[in-house]
Amino acid sequence: SLFLEKQEDNRFEENLEQQLQKERNRFDQETIVIFNFAKRSSLAQSIALQTRELRVYSEIYDFSGQENLESNTFLKKLKRLNLKGIILCGEEHTFLSSEEKQRQQELCAIIFSLNLPVLGIGSILSEITRFFGGKVSTGQAKNSLKEESFSSNQAKLFLDPDSPLFSGIESEIRVSIVGSNEVSALPQGFKVIAHTSRLPIAGISASEKRVYALQVDPYTFSNNSKLKELLANFLHQICDCQVSWNYAKIKDFCLRNIQAQTQNGKVFFEFKNNLESLALCLIMNEAIGQRFSCVLIDHGLCHHSQNKKLVQFLRNSFRMKAYYIDAREFFFRELENISEDEQKKLVIRRLSQKILHKKISEIGNFDFLADQSTYPELLSESESFCQRPRFTLNKKQLTQFSKEENKLADLTTIRPFAKLFESELKELVGAVVTKNMLSYLESPLPEEGFACSIVGKVTPQKIELITQANTLLQAELPKESKSRLELKLEETISSSEVSKNYFLIIKAKEKGFNSQRISSDFLEKISFRFMNEIPNITKIFYDLSPV
Repeated sequence: SLFLEKQEDNRFEENLEQQLQKERNRFDQETIVIFNFAKRSSLAQSIALQTRELRVYSEIYDFSGQENLESNTFLKKLKRLNLKGIILCGEEHTFLSSEEKQRQQELCAIIFSLNLPVLGIGSILSEITRFFGGKVSTGQAKNSLKEESFSSNQAKLFLDPDSPLFSGIESEIRVSIVGSNEVSALPQGFKVIAHTSRLPIAGISASEKRVYALQVDPYTFSNNSKLKELLANFLHQICDCQVSWNYAKIKDFCLRNIQAQTQNGKVFFEFKNNLESLALCLIMNEAIGQRFSCVLIDHGLCHHSQNKKLVQFLRNSFRMKAYYIDAREFFFRELENISEDEQKKLVIRRLSQKILHKKISEIGNFDFLADQSTYPELLSESESFCQRPRFTLNKKQLTQFSKEENKLADLTTIRPFAKLFESELKELVGAVVTKNMLSYLESPLPEEGFACSIVGKVTPQKIELITQANTLLQAELPKESKSRLELKLEETISSSEVSKNYFLIIKAKEKGFNSQRISSDFLEKISFRFMNEIPNITKIFYDLSPV
């Protein structure tokens, strides 16, 4: 009986190992996992982006969230990856709740059981020290830095030249030190690899365990070339990662994820006249072919003259199931008596949902809804690649949809770009979207087009005027200011039914943009063009008020 039970256990282990090997073969990209204990996900994002720029694929797991550490589920999840190393990014142990401390200790036990290279960045150094039996005193480090630095957390960091982590790096660099804890006794097998004049232990390592930790602010990796070299040493020398995360791998990664997630399911996508939407259509079509369908709704609020030609191009050149819907008359009729911007957005979204629902009923049943969101936009959500869709409208607005019109919410959302940063998406777009396709595309706009750029009611004439004005503005703007200014069109009080006159307002579109960078020569030139090339424009205003 015991012999049979043992045989059964061995068979189970063999089957499990075979299953894990299949997963590794399917996702064979070398991976660095970044565990985030910080309250702000931007700390880990900064490190992940630097890792990707060094051409090594990385993923973030947020343990200030709800990741399941129970049983062996998480350990099996890690073993499915071609995992080459781990980076820990955390905050003060004293800032964590007792539950968070317990989770952190559980995670450390899992991580160090893998026998992989580990780099701790930030005040996680204290937790690594505690885990291996060292001692940490609280409230010392931060105060000890105040006398020697230009600010309370700046210091000269002196490096051990014999450490592989600092190969090719100068022996001292200026960095930001984080945390108020200080290591008072090293764990057995560890040595000091970095210090400041007043913080004797600012970095530790155990070469046999391949564990390294620095009490350095993760943010400084993005603008300190020496720390980038340090990260490169960890990735390429200590973890032995290849320079492999390039356009070809990015594309292949997207294709395989789409195929794995959709299986034999059908995918629907509402695409816009912009680069990202076009790239998603091309990637989806290459991955699953005729199981992908996309719809472009022309609501007339952007005056995209190439919409119909773009859809025809996709159908003819890629045999794509692409559909064009001319809904201009329908949208203008529904927006005729609406003046408030929020109400315009609600109506436009509601009408789009209604049209999409009708089109889905005509062309067949679907299992998935494609979405073009990128990694940073999704880090606050679940790590799952497939999720329920999120709409831009709030809950109160969504309840105004009828049950029929909200049918799209029953589809599971698939996000082909869910693991890509913006810079990687641009690289992918630049490779899959060819020059001849660009002639069909125009400047990207929000979902509501120019509807909210018009003060008051929306009419085809106003859309025509604001479109012309925007085309002129984008053509004349310096490259560094493109997409940072916007226009508003308002009808003058003196307008009559016979002769309608308008004025234009130029204003900053984003916070932090200094309006004074726009020269008076530019304003004079663009105002002259507005007045002479666009009919019925009588005045130009430049809004200097902050966003």
